[in-house]
Amino acid sequence: TTRTSNSKTPYINFITEASDLAASLREARSARNLLRRKGKQSSAEYEQLTRHIEGLSALLQSGWRKGEKKRRRR
Repeated sequence: TTRTSNSKTPYINFITEASDLAASLREARSARNLLRRKGKQSSAEYEQLTRHIEGLSALLQSGWRKGEKKRRRR
């Protein structure tokens, strides 16, 4: 039996969740930019957003990087 995606599954179904992840990444970046404009780069919230953004962008770009390597000519 195949298990449907729920909170217990460690993997991410990119087909269904990529747009949500991208939207979450955009929201986190805009929130962080707002904090930066207020001069709050040293705040805990800013650090938390930075880690969240790094995690999301790593998830979203990992598959893209693999594709890039395949297409590159030697």
